[in-house]
Amino acid sequence: YGNIQCELADILHEQGDEQIALALVEQGLESAELSLEPLKVWWSTWCAARVQFYSNKLDTTLLLLDTLDKISAESAIPFWFNSMSRALRTNLLLKNKMVETAEQLFKEYNISEHSSLTHANEIEHIAFCRYLLCIGRYSICMDLFNRLESVIIETGRNNNLLEVLLIKTDLLIKMKKKEHAQKTLKRAI
Repeated sequence: YGNIQCELADILHEQGDEQIALALVEQGLESAELSLEPLKVWWSTWCAARVQFYSNKLDTTLLLLDTLDKISAESAIPFWFNSMSRALRTNLLLKNKMVETAEQLFKEYNISEHSSLTHANEIEHIAFCRYLLCIGRYSICMDLFNRLESVIIETGRNNNLLEVLLIKTDLLIKMKKKEHAQKTLKRAI
């Protein structure tokens, strides 16, 4: 039951109901912690971390990410779940302007502009694009975005396409390519 509450909190937060989401995620975590199923506890904690991150509660997000790492170390959690956690951790570091630490984590995760794209590491590559954007490596970022976009469309995994297009729009604005940015934004909408 707790994992459902946390999932609902994540959805409510995306719809703009931040206060309700924060209250619901707290209740959901309490319920989820009673579960004997590590995957449910992990998923509830993941949803809670997202809600906290997007509510700018960064210290709480970090604690929840550390909890995810602990659950993963003690249980058989699918590797792609850990990929989601790593991507959120690097986004947290970038939000805190800890660019060098984020860069080190990408090295540990073997994520670079040359690494192969897979479904399991797609979200980490999106986070890596955010990193490239932060450090002003626009052309490399654009190349990686184009690869990401192509792979996502080719494989029909459109769940990350919106995020890619929105970040790509930001990149195009920074590159002073406003007409291309408008076209990309229209594709996202």
